[in-house]
Amino acid sequence: MSKQLKITDPISNQEYTLEFNRKSALRALHAGFDPMKMTEDSLETMFMLPVLFNCAFDMHHPGMEEKETDAIYEQIPNKEDLIEALGELFAEPINKLIEEPKGAKSKNFKWKKTW
Repeated sequence: MSKQLKITDPISNQEYTLEFNRKSALRALHAGFDPMKMTEDSLETMFMLPVLFNCAFDMHHPGMEEKETDAIYEQIPNKEDLIEALGELFAEPINKLIEEPKGAKSKNFKWKKTW
């Protein structure tokens, strides 16, 4: 099962599911998010975190506007742990791209270098 982050609105009890797939991860990259800078405490990194948060809504809540996700981000406590969790979510689709296939090896495609 893929990693997900659940956020619940304390007033409406609306639950939001944050998760990344290739499409939402690519949108974060195109918006300027650089995962290599996740461990830096630079201003640029701090300003990109709401972008990453916003993109995490895309998979399950594609119609949400940035102003809505920004309002949620502003109300969330413990942002340092949230940042770490978002980084794990973001890495999930990348890890799936490089993991070994499941099942019998005889059924997997084979490849070889020809140079």
